[in-house]
Formats: sequence, structure tokens, C-alpha cells
Amino acid sequence: MTQYGRAVRLGQLAVWANIEAHHPGIDTLHLQPLLAAAGYLVNTLGPHAGELSEQVRDADRNWSHRSGAHTPVMRAPTAELVELLNGYENRGQPLPLLAEYHVQDRLASGWSPTTR
Repeated sequence: MTQYGRAVRLGQLAVWANIEAHHPGIDTLHLQPLLAAAGYLVNTLGPHAGELSEQVRDADRNWSHRSGAHTPVMRAPTAELVELLNGYENRGQPLPLLAEYHVQDRLASGWSPTTR
């Protein structure tokens, strides 16, 4: 077992030596900013990666078309909307008002009272 392990290590050294022979190292002037940026990303984004991954997985499960919760719409129902609006216009009937509880929700979220 130790001989096999040693053979692997020697093989890795040979590959590494071959890489270094063909590819010169990066000088400190360029390597330091690269490592600083990588460290920043790891330290700031890394702690949130697991939670973000779980949120993406949940969104895929709950909001994708495969979940069956959504009906895909291929086009906007413009003909039906035009027919509905023409009906209101032909009857001389005003458009229905927004329900008061929706108005209160909008006002509570910061809408101006003049935009009713």
C-alpha cells in the first residue's frame, strides 16, 4: 500500500513539474489582487451560498411550470380585453372601482391617496 501511495505521489510530482516547466508562474503583482478578490468573494458570499442554493431549489420546486401550480399563457388575451372594455363603453357603464380593502393595502404600502 505504501508503494502504491508513493507511486501516486511521484506521479503527481511529475505532472506538477511538467506544468511548471511549460507554464511560468504568476508574478506577485498580478497574483495578489487576484487572491484578494477571491478571498473577498469567499468571505462575503460563501456564508450565504448554502442558503441561496436552498432558496433556488425551493423556487424551482414551487414555481416551475413542472410543479403544475401555473398555467402557461401563450398570449395576452387582447381580444377578450377589448371585447370587455367595449361592453362597458356600449352600455355607458363605468369601470368597476377597486375594492376598498385593496385601496387600503395600496395606501399602507405607500401609494398616494390621489392615485385611486
